Amino acid sequence: MTRACHDTPFRLRCFDDIPAEWFTEIQTLQSLITGFYSDVYDAPPVFYEHGRGGGGASAFSDEDYTFHPHLCALPGSLRIHEPLSELFASGPAPLPGLRERIGDLPYIYVHTPFDAAHQEPVAYFTADDPADGRVAGFRLKKLLVEANGLDNGWDWRAHPGEGELTSLIDRFTDWYTSKFRHY
Repeated sequence: MTRACHDTPFRLRCFDDIPAEWFTEIQTLQSLITGFYSDVYDAPPVFYEHGRGGGGASAFSDEDYTFHPHLCALPGSLRIHEPLSELFASGPAPLPGLRERIGDLPYIYVHTPFDAAHQEPVAYFTADDPADGRVAGFRLKKLLVEANGLDNGWDWRAHPGEGELTSLIDRFTDWYTSKFRHY
């Protein structure tokens, strides 16, 4: 997918740009992540994407960051819907099909399948003036850190988390090789 992240005729800026036939594979990967989080962390997943939904921007110009489809996943029952609801409008977020619901608005996609109050995916967006940039420039990781009393490691440039990433890869590798039979 990353090869289609640059401005080309087949431009993928967000999950809403992905063809419907790719979602079977994405759902398989989400199931794999859900199992890993359950077995290793005893925690449910929080899936999210800071998506563009077809908006005109293709990058954070001040960060040299090109928008691309990315479904992030974190383990834990994190406060995410409440603080986002205080800031943005929201609505159902079916994937595929989000564009039919909210049009070309930049969005924040959140799916907490084990949260009884929010089992279905939700899109957060600015309904009154989509050009105001509040969603496009929003720092979701910072909100997650502040709303959940986590450490201040939300900025991946200041805190690249390489040690944590190595630990995660080791845990996943151990879990995967013990869980699945290899031939």
